[in-house]
Amino acid sequence: MSRILVVEDEALIATMIVPFVFATGHSDSALPPRFASSLTLSKPFDFDALGRVITAFATGCPA
Repeated sequence: MSRILVVEDEALIATMIVPFVFATGHSDSALPPRFASSLTLSKPFDFDALGRVITAFATGCPA
C-alpha cells in the first residue's frame, strides 16, 4: 500500500527532514521563495519524470 502525504502548512514543510517534491499544476514561480530550489514535478507528470526525481534524491544531485 502506498501512502501520500499532503502538507499545506509551509512552516511544517520547511522543518521536514525527509526529502520531498512538489507535484503541482502551477509553475515553479508559484512556490514561495524559500522553496525555489525544491524539486518539483509539473502535473501531469510521467514515470520518467518521477524516476528522475527519485534518482536525484538517491544520488543527492538535482533532477
